[in-house]
Amino acid sequence: MKQSVIIKGNISKGAKGVTVILDPQEPFKELKKHVAEKFRELSDFLKQSRMAVAFEGRELTLPQQQELLDVITENSEIEILYLMEENPQKERAYEQQIAAALQAEQQKTAENMFYKGTLRSGQVVESESSVVIIGDVNPGGKVVSGGNIIILGALKGVACAGITGNRQAFVVALEMKPTQIRIDNIVAKCGDVPAPKSRIRKKKTVDETPKIAVLREDNIFIENLDRETLSSLDLS
Repeated sequence: MKQSVIIKGNISKGAKGVTVILDPQEPFKELKKHVAEKFRELSDFLKQSRMAVAFEGRELTLPQQQELLDVITENSEIEILYLMEENPQKERAYEQQIAAALQAEQQKTAENMFYKGTLRSGQVVESESSVVIIGDVNPGGKVVSGGNIIILGALKGVACAGITGNRQAFVVALEMKPTQIRIDNIVAKCGDVPAPKSRIRKKKTVDETPKIAVLREDNIFIENLDRETLSSLDLS
């Protein structure tokens, strides 16, 4: 029995991809159903792959190509990087573009800094990207970041986030007792930062709720790190 949809794997210059061969006579509506079935069947095999896709066997309009791409993503976990063209010159250009995009993404991920250990007085960690500290920042210690600062420990020193002009940057700490926090060009010293809105009275016991420092207008606020606070952040 003739199959209306055949899927073949291919590797072009190291780029992982699949070619979807389509029956030229099959009604497009039925063809979409067969494409969905094929990719559901192959979902466990393909997993969360990142690949290119090519269509062969029949001419497709741009809207039809987009419909089939949507069907593939809805019925599998693959991420489609680009649509390969039958024109070899265009295909090479697409491959070069996606290779450059992947390389840039890898470099961006690598630039994010992770530091494990306690930052003591006089020690400084600096990065143009976001910084994650796995440990404490003691008084006299300092973290400087062009992005966000996340401290999986106590912040008792200085944290400077978004120093390249990122006003959406934030500082998170499991225990927030900074001597100074800076976001963009706004600086707040210990005692200047408003307490979390949920705090009704001062407690003698240690507040173990994680905190986040954010910049709103020209003021730095420290609030409890909860779902409501996270939903209000601009994480784009």
